[in-house]
Amino acid sequence: MSVLVKERFKSIRKEMRLNQEVFGFNLGTNQVSITEIEHGRKNPSMDILLNLHTKYNVNLNWFIAGSGSEKCETPKEEQPKPDMESNYKALFDSKNETIEALKFVVESQKKMIASLEEQNIELKSKIQ
Repeated sequence: MSVLVKERFKSIRKEMRLNQEVFGFNLGTNQVSITEIEHGRKNPSMDILLNLHTKYNVNLNWFIAGSGSEKCETPKEEQPKPDMESNYKALFDSKNETIEALKFVVESQKKMIASLEEQNIELKSKIQ
């Protein structure tokens, strides 16, 4: 890989103020792959390149060949919006599922406690 590509890759991450782990997650890979790309030991895969373009609006001509500007020239209304809303929705949905599951567990435990209390009342009556 060209020295410029690995430097461009790292500069994009630094510009976004992301650590390697988060950047890797956002690009569909892991921190180890990000380190290998930034050190020139590995080329970014097509999936990583596609994610760079779609998630960070990176001009792949600039990224690979150095021609053009770093960001794609798209009209404001066509620029991809940060995916934060869907991330928040997914987190919200996940939390709701957890809450519902916990409510079910609590209700089950309440029924179990009530059953055990009834059994204790029966046992107590047999003792006396």
